[in-house]
Amino acid sequence: MRSRTKKRGVQGMLFGPGRGGKRLGAGRKPKGERAGVSHAARTKLVKRFPVHVTMRIADG
Repeated sequence: MRSRTKKRGVQGMLFGPGRGGKRLGAGRKPKGERAGVSHAARTKLVKRFPVHVTMRIADG
């Protein structure tokens, strides 16, 4: 009679692929008039050219 060789155990995965980390489309979507405001760097200002400034004031 032949002796059987034991099969070595393999650790299974707890979660399937694609779990954890950043997910496509995750998080709240930007809403409102100022949604998706550019984060580009401002252009350099030169003293001799005037600049138009708009300020927002909040109660509180």
